[in-house]
Amino acid sequence: MIDLSSHYRDSLSEKISLIKEAITSRRLIFFDYYYRKGQVKRKVEPYFVVFKWTAWYVLGWCTERADFRLFKLNRLWDLSITDEVFMPREVPLETISLDNALPDQNKIEILFDRSVRFRLIEDYGLHCYTETDRGLLMKLNYTNRENAIAWVLSFGDQAEVLAPPDVRDEIAAIVRKLAARY
Repeated sequence: MIDLSSHYRDSLSEKISLIKEAITSRRLIFFDYYYRKGQVKRKVEPYFVVFKWTAWYVLGWCTERADFRLFKLNRLWDLSITDEVFMPREVPLETISLDNALPDQNKIEILFDRSVRFRLIEDYGLHCYTETDRGLLMKLNYTNRENAIAWVLSFGDQAEVLAPPDVRDEIAAIVRKLAARY
């Protein structure tokens, strides 16, 4: 059994079913989309529903942006299928590769305590880190700075950012603010 429900009541499986119906019938979908800068309404020609990076996405042609876009289903609300039928476009191969769908990626190096090995393996797989004398060294790419910082902070004192220096400094500033609050 696969349970696609999330922390909120509206099930992902309902969204996936609706999007699959729209893909099959070649009808546009309409929804509210929430992102860092706020909320927007989007009308999209849906092509694929994919599971990547521990989340579900719909890949489609955004009529507003006149380009293929990737929309995270957890940020997509008030989804409906319109009566508008679309003629399928050729989806460029580089669009299908979700790694190419992400904007500029930044590198981060983090040293973890060995006690959190299970979390690293759960999130990134068995070979995601290098064993060192000081702990588990992980080098990875990120696209969203706030999410990367929040993820590192979720490890508490079991993680230390080694690079880049600006992310390390920002985490140190956050920790100082937290210490002052408590």
